[in-house]
Amino acid sequence: MASYFTTCYRYALSRGWKRLAFLVTTDAGGQLDEDLAQKELLKPEFSSSGLTIVANERYNIADISVAAQLSRIKAANPQTLARAGCRRAVRYAPARVHDAGMDVPFRNTERDAHPVP
Repeated sequence: MASYFTTCYRYALSRGWKRLAFLVTTDAGGQLDEDLAQKELLKPEFSSSGLTIVANERYNIADISVAAQLSRIKAANPQTLARAGCRRAVRYAPARVHDAGMDVPFRNTERDAHPVP
């Protein structure tokens, strides 16, 4: 079975998206997501695909806003955005992405489906 990031990267490539952005927590779960995302890019399937992580922003799980992070992500001009976490700051992240003036496909990571308490 393919990993979450393998599936996401394959989908991105099928859509012609090569500029990826991530918004992850500063906790161990967010670090794990970052590490897995980077490791997947090193696999032969993706290493010469042109996929690039153009922004990788972090937020504290206690934060109530991710506006600054989204501003930096927007400046990097990604073609798609993935978010990891299940706390207050990103509960309304899809609306915040829209509020930041970003019109990019938005997805949650696998950890959102199975949040760590």
